[in-house]
Amino acid sequence: MKLNSKIVVFLLLIISAKSFAQTIESSPNNNYWKYQKKGNWYFSWGYSHWNYPKTDLHFDVNSSDANSKSDHTEYVLKACTAHDSPFIGKLFVEPITVPQFCVRVGYFFNADQTLGIELTYDHAKFVVNTDQYVEMKGTTNGVAFDSIAHLYDEGHGTQPFVFKLNNGANFFELNLVKKFTLFQSKNGKFKFFYLLKAGGGWNTPHVENDIFGVKNNPHFQAVGGWNVGAEGAIRLLFLNRVYLEFGQKAVFAAYYKLRIANGLASVHVATYGNILSLGINFPGKRNKETSINAQ
Repeated sequence: MKLNSKIVVFLLLIISAKSFAQTIESSPNNNYWKYQKKGNWYFSWGYSHWNYPKTDLHFDVNSSDANSKSDHTEYVLKACTAHDSPFIGKLFVEPITVPQFCVRVGYFFNADQTLGIELTYDHAKFVVNTDQYVEMKGTTNGVAFDSIAHLYDEGHGTQPFVFKLNNGANFFELNLVKKFTLFQSKNGKFKFFYLLKAGGGWNTPHVENDIFGVKNNPHFQAVGGWNVGAEGAIRLLFLNRVYLEFGQKAVFAAYYKLRIANGLASVHVATYGNILSLGINFPGKRNKETSINAQ
């Protein structure tokens, strides 16, 4: 039996919080959370692939007919399938911001350089699949209806359905990061870490749609909802300067008041992604003084 994706995200957040708590309780350092000057900065750029479970799309539409009669329709397209657009094959053809890229900026701030904060930006894409049949359930002027809708793309009929956050579903998050050392070479030139991250933030989606033949004006929405996420990652650090990081991340993102041509849309997206990044490490003075065992 498959677990609901929202439950998976919730469990990941619980595990993250529990790991942080256990680390703090076992730490002999009473200043575990205390900010220390000259800590360790890092920056990375990477690419990702995201998976989406079936998702409900909610619409609130106002329209009028040829006789200027107004109609108010609220409906849900249930269990729609969707995909991302990684464009990995275009890495050396298109600009580097066209594929699903990811940015990480972080800072380890405590005495033993194992606790930090990280600002993340995931340029994920969410595109509802066309050529699918879904249940369409709602009301028009208070009268209920329940039918089957055929979602097909432009060029295949008079009422195409296109719904995508294709210039980004765009998750911004502020995370708390805990670093665990798994291995370190004797000369200190090679280190292997596991990082556990958890946090939340806001969404800045680019909304583009053609709802049954009625197009919107594609636009960015500065704050189009909120998200929470948890990520586990392994990091290979070379010469204390360059690192390669592979992470797996679960995100729950709620989008609301997304503008369509004659109303609003909302959607709750649960997704799971694989992220590969190349980063630069900027060790501070305190990091250089920290002993091998302390990390």
